[in-house]
Amino acid sequence: QYLCTGYDVYLTKEPNIFEAMSLVHSRVRRVIFGIPDEGMGGLGGPKSSGQEAGIHSLPGTNHHYRAFRLNLSDGSDGCIGGDMTRKSLVAELRN
Repeated sequence: QYLCTGYDVYLTKEPNIFEAMSLVHSRVRRVIFGIPDEGMGGLGGPKSSGQEAGIHSLPGTNHHYRAFRLNLSDGSDGCIGGDMTRKSLVAELRN
C-alpha cells in the first residue's frame, strides 16, 4: 500500500529529479511549487538540457501526477505543460 495516494504536495521550491521521482513512487496526486529550480528541477527539466519533460510525466513510469508552478511575483500561474490562470488553478484544487 502506498502512503501518499491522492495527496496534494505544496512546496516552496521545485523538487530536484530525485525528489520528483520519490513523489512518483509515493503516488501523490498533485504537486504545487513556488520557485523553479533551473539547475536540477525535476518537474520542468533542467533548462540547460533543452528538455521540458519532467519526471512526473515520463511515459515509462506506472504513475503520473500533475505539477503546478505558482509565480506569485507577477500575478500569473502556470501548469507544467501548459498555461493556467489563477482562477482555473483554484477550481482544479477544489476537485
